[in-house]
Amino acid sequence: MDYILKDPITLILIAVFFIPIILGFINITSTKYIKEEILDIEKTICFLGAVIVSIIISRKIVLFKDISIITNYIPKNIDMFFNDHPFIALAIVSSVVTSILYGILCLIIRLINAITIEPILKGIYNFGQKRSNFGKRVLGAILQVPKAIVYVVLCTIILNFGTMIYNGDKFNSYLQKSDTYNYICDKVVLPIYNSSFAKNIPIIVNNTLNVEEIKDKSNVKKIIYYNGITLDEGIKSNKEINDFSKKLTANATNEKNKAKLIYDWVGSNISYDYQKADEIMRSNYENKSGAIPTFSSREGICFDYSCLYTAMARASGLKVRMISGKGFNGTSWVNHSWNQVYIEESNEWINIDSTFSKSGNYFDSKRFNMDHKNDEIIGEW
Repeated sequence: MDYILKDPITLILIAVFFIPIILGFINITSTKYIKEEILDIEKTICFLGAVIVSIIISRKIVLFKDISIITNYIPKNIDMFFNDHPFIALAIVSSVVTSILYGILCLIIRLINAITIEPILKGIYNFGQKRSNFGKRVLGAILQVPKAIVYVVLCTIILNFGTMIYNGDKFNSYLQKSDTYNYICDKVVLPIYNSSFAKNIPIIVNNTLNVEEIKDKSNVKKIIYYNGITLDEGIKSNKEINDFSKKLTANATNEKNKAKLIYDWVGSNISYDYQKADEIMRSNYENKSGAIPTFSSREGICFDYSCLYTAMARASGLKVRMISGKGFNGTSWVNHSWNQVYIEESNEWINIDSTFSKSGNYFDSKRFNMDHKNDEIIGEW
């Protein structure tokens, strides 16, 4: 019972895998349904293929708008709806594309079966006829294995999509604890998102923003440390950063353009430091964090990206905030940091995440809240 309460996600995935196999062992007592079972396996695989391709296509249409042939002909009111309700739009487009592709793939399978598969099916049928009841049951269980694998993958995709819609901390913690779920996501789901046909999903290492509160000597004032340093130390700039930022934004036409130039530069020139992320996970702060070391090394993690953006924005005369919250790393929600910039001409604060910039538009994007939540202002300048 304790295991079920601690890791219910793994238990669900195990059940999804074994239930069809057990039913196959129980129900298959005659070989007359073997052909139908094999055809059903093909349909299940076709459905999985349709789901995978639909995820890639729908992400391109709804989130990244890479398929211009399609998006150019979408009516403006529908396009606005997609922008304002990305989750709903993603579900609608995925469902439509899945239905169309599934029908096409099933038709192709029927044509292939008529030419090549029928003799194989006949051989399996004849093999089954000669088996005992126990042998037929074993054959029935074996025939369910491909379907069981497909069901587990589909269940993992549903859980992965579900955690983006349902922001429950308990549900998210269950996903993080499930080695089975995370393994399947790492080996199957994320490669789908990160395929050459789709934009890279933002991948940040789990909880690389470590926050510690320590009282000072007077035992009254709290000093907050982020990855081993204070926020003031993190956003500290120098002459090199200040001069570079002013030169970078010298020809900006307005504040939003200025903010975008800094976002583009940080996102394009700073690489995510996975080795440092691993060290932070172990509370090893030997590698310095903050704007100055990040600008110098051209590497960092989310806190470093945010600190550098803050330093460059301040040097360019922009009002800027640092935000801490949760970011979706492809499998679950983890601690993350990003920025907000005040745009005077429109009298608003806009969200900016330079850490995620290589995976899409995260500059004042409508999709921002799809993979960011629980935002809290930790500093404003």
